[in-house]
Parts: sequence; structure tokens; C-alpha cells
Amino acid sequence: MPEAKWSAMTKTSDSRANHSVNAHRALLADPDVQKWYDEMAMGNKVRAEDYLRRLHRYCRAVGRTPTQLAAKAQDPDGGRRAVEDRFLDFAGLLKRSHKPADHAQPLDVRGVDPQLCAQGHPASYANNYRKALASWMARHDVVLRRMNLGDTDAAPTLEGVPFLTKDHVRTALRATDERGKVVFAFRAWTGVRPEVLGNDDASDGLVLRHLPELRVRGKTVTFDRMPTQVLVPPKLSKIRRAELKFLPSEGCRYLKAYLEWRAANGEDLGPDSPVVRSDRYTTRRFLETKRISGIVRSALRAIGLPNRPYDLRNTFIAGLEAAEHDGKIGHTNKEFFIGRKREIDLRYTHFRAMPPDAAERLRAEYKACEPYLGARPTAEIAAVSELTEDQAKMIAKAMLEEDRARLAEYGLKESPAPAWAIPEEIRRLKAEVQELRAKLEGPGASS
Repeated sequence: MPEAKWSAMTKTSDSRANHSVNAHRALLADPDVQKWYDEMAMGNKVRAEDYLRRLHRYCRAVGRTPTQLAAKAQDPDGGRRAVEDRFLDFAGLLKRSHKPADHAQPLDVRGVDPQLCAQGHPASYANNYRKALASWMARHDVVLRRMNLGDTDAAPTLEGVPFLTKDHVRTALRATDERGKVVFAFRAWTGVRPEVLGNDDASDGLVLRHLPELRVRGKTVTFDRMPTQVLVPPKLSKIRRAELKFLPSEGCRYLKAYLEWRAANGEDLGPDSPVVRSDRYTTRRFLETKRISGIVRSALRAIGLPNRPYDLRNTFIAGLEAAEHDGKIGHTNKEFFIGRKREIDLRYTHFRAMPPDAAERLRAEYKACEPYLGARPTAEIAAVSELTEDQAKMIAKAMLEEDRARLAEYGLKESPAPAWAIPEEIRRLKAEVQELRAKLEGPGASS
């Protein structure tokens, strides 16, 4: 099968466009590719970008345009089989020792690792290219046969990576800044996926109105209830359903400290203010998903752990499973908090209008799960308001000593003390509790 020459759009492999991280978007100049991309993006924009990028690299590697590949596959005289055989040759190349340029990955693009290419990629890597090619062919009514690429579920790069425990999470918390603590709290204790805090292109994310029990008064942030509700809108949810989550009291304290720091530095907090904001706030409000994951990755690497940021979700799920085993949470509610929709009961209960008493039952179950997730129980933190200042300082000191011991294991120094260890913050917390009690008890209540 003679190889056709590339079109002028992709012919020069050493051009700056082809070395750009966005070089794959040049394919969108083809209206047919644009329609294919748009259809995928309506369901999952991240997948659409990934498929477009892989199709672009594959086409460059085999010296064909997407249109030429589709035309060849539609040829009734063995065209589909020829396309499949060419892909199997490509998949075999990926599994052997090769250079990044062999599958059209220039070295100056971020994320390219020549060492991975030298040792050969796992079958799952080639399978991702197969998925992109199969999707493009399906648009042209060509169904590729099933190809045996090996164990596509194997993940050799994750072999030997330890399970991310609750103690690991707490140590990493101490190795990051105030914004990082908020990211960890939402990821490890609320169970949200990273794109909830900031989507792939940083155009949307969780904002303060999605925490209906959070109050901003001037430069002070308070919570009506803790654990506090987090309402994830359908557009930010992977399952495309409105999700109810809870942020534990310890997470609320991290969020409070972070938001009040932002307010003290001149930010006017309002309902549409992002929960986690970008460093370039004047031009971009949210952090993109990869930056959210980068914050977690940096903290994990700082304590010497090779885990992926997504392992925080594994820790969250494992905590809920342990709580379910001990009878602290029901199976349906566990699946709901994890963010799954396969349970049929969820369709007719949790994913529809929920009565207030049901939301409170969910809050109570989540509160019982806090120790399993690694968050300090609400009662432990709320008890500070009932103590004298000296007693509160003693509890705070004990908490800090516990964290110092964990940090010492990794040879790290202590980061700035958390908000509840500061005497002024303790006095403010006690005042907030008294104010809330006055509202709940009414004007005629005794002090």
C-alpha cells in the first residue's frame, strides 16, 4: 500500500505548529473533523481533545490525513483490513523500544518522556490510539474489528505505588499552602473530581453560591452548619447530575482561612467568587483541572510519595467502604457520595428534589464517616468553642505535635500553624458560635 504524502497543513514535522502542544487543533480546519470533534465535546470535552490529539499523532506517524484514512477504510476491496493491519503495526511499534518521533511526539512538548518510549509503552497506551481511530472510523460508518493488543487493563507504571492512606493525606496537608489545603479537603474528604473545582479550560468551576450554608460578612466567613453542604451542578459533574456533597468541619476551617486571606488582600467575595481561584485572577477566575491536580502532585512529591493526584479519590472511596462495613453509612448513600449513578434507587430519590429531612439524614451519615475519611471529627473541632482559651490552646498544641511527628518522618519542616491554633481565631470561633445560638434560640432565650 503506497503511502500518500501529507497535505501542506501537516507536512513539515519540524514546524513550530507541529511542535506546539495545540498542534492537533490544526485538524479542525477540516469541516468533517470539526463536526466529529463537536459531537464528542457535547458529551465530554476532555475526551474530545484527547481523541483529536491521538488522531493527529497517528496520522502524522503513518503519513496520512484523517480524510485519507477514512477513504481507505471505506474501500470495499480490502480497505478496512488494510487500515487495521497498519494500526497493528503501529501498536507493535509502541510496545517495543522506540523514539517519541516514531509516534509523532516532538521532544519539546511538555509531558513527553523519552525513557518511557525507550522501554516501550503498555498495551493500554496503544489502546487509547485505537479508541480514537475507531471513533473517527465510526463517523464514516466503518466498524473496526476487535484487535488483540494485549492486557489493556494493566498499569505497569503504577506497580509498587503505595496506597495513599489517611496519614499520608494529613502529612501532605502540612506540606502545602492555604489554597492547597482547600484542594486537599475537597478532593480527599468531599470526594469531588478535580474538574469540579476548575474545568479543563478554566472557564467554569465551583463558586461560593454552591456552598449554600457559607456566609460572607465583610471580610469574615462563617458557616451555618458543619459539615456544610456542597452542591455540585450538573454541568460540573461527570455523571451529569446535581450532586450533594459535604465538606467536614476541618475542611471548613481551611476554606475559611483561605477565603478570609483573599478578602484581606482586597478581593470582594461574592456568590460567584470561585472556591479555588487562579493566580491570574484579573484575566482568569478559575484554575484549570491540570493545575488543580498539580497542586496535589506537588504536595505528594514533597513528602516523597509517587502517587497520582487521583489517588485521593481512592482514599475517599476506601474510607466510605470501611464506614459501610461498620454500619455507619448505607450502601445507596455511599454510592451517592462517591458520585455514581448506577444504583437504580438513586434515580428516583437522591437525583430528584430532595426533602430537607433527607438532606439532614445524609449530613448525619456523612458526619459519622468523618473519622474514616481522615478528617478530624466535627465534635472535636466544635468542642473548642466550649473550652476556655487555655484549654483550646492545649488541644491545638496537641494537634500540632501530632502533625509535627508525621512531618519529621519525611524530613520536612512545619508549615504555618492552622487557623484554629491561633488564639485570635479561637476567640472569633467562640463568638460565632454564640451568635449562631442566639439566632437559633430566638430573642427571648436566656443567655
